[in-house]
Amino acid sequence: MPKSNKKADLFSLLTLGDLEKLTGRARHTIRRRLERAGIKPEKVTRNTHYYRPPEALRAIYSDPSEGILKQNLSVSEERAQLINAQRRRVEMDIQERSGQLVEIDLVRDVIITATTNLRSRLEQLPDKIAGRIAQADEQTASHVIAEELEHALSDLQQEFRRYR
Repeated sequence: MPKSNKKADLFSLLTLGDLEKLTGRARHTIRRRLERAGIKPEKVTRNTHYYRPPEALRAIYSDPSEGILKQNLSVSEERAQLINAQRRRVEMDIQERSGQLVEIDLVRDVIITATTNLRSRLEQLPDKIAGRIAQADEQTASHVIAEELEHALSDLQQEFRRYR
């Protein structure tokens, strides 16, 4: 077997960083796939692991959810996926225009605004009805409280109706 020098070995081997740049995958993903394939580093110096390119690349791209299997789609399969994606996009646009689909940020803002208004209205309630309740009997006081709560809740309902 011919004797090889150290520099030639380093140029024929790839580090995890080199594999990361070459494949565009994260270092932990590369390490996990190499371990799963049972590929050991050819050489280890300090904290650097060196791998043979053919075996390492084969292991990285052999994951069934990515790589070789996903790249081997026929043109007709890719065209079908594109058509389905376009159809879903058009359906979502139609649902958004018809009001069936709404952005979550808008829903969140409406709920926050409405509940903030209701809270402030309920917090003002004791000061607003204290004078009327102090002079009223039990039945009248109960009616005053129920009436004010009904006003606060109807305001909340009207606020939500504005967004239909």
